[in-house]
Amino acid sequence: AAVKTVAAFGSDKILTSTEPILRLPYKSLFITLATAELVLAVILIGSLHAFLKHAFILMFVTLGVTYHLSRLLLGVPEPCACLGNVFSWSPWLSKHSSHVAMGMLVPLACISIYDLLRQPRLDTSRDA
Repeated sequence: AAVKTVAAFGSDKILTSTEPILRLPYKSLFITLATAELVLAVILIGSLHAFLKHAFILMFVTLGVTYHLSRLLLGVPEPCACLGNVFSWSPWLSKHSSHVAMGMLVPLACISIYDLLRQPRLDTSRDA
């Protein structure tokens, strides 16, 4: 969230250009994503039921994976590297940031699915 917030308030020309899949200016997209990531962090840190935590993680991961797969299938190139990302500090990671991100998201989704399946079922039957 911090990297996206800093990038959104930068002065790069790309921030005014439109993201090809969602059709939003990059600046608006970064602010929206940073806000969503902060909300997710608050939910995870808060005292919500474990089921809700895993459901929110799974929803967030599903949206991210869907976006990246859509970009790959439609042949949309990666955004300009001039904005930087969390992997910019490493020459190897910066070249493979999408693959590294997917490599982190997929196991996170699998862990969330596993934990969701292990949760006790809610009893919705009513005693009459």
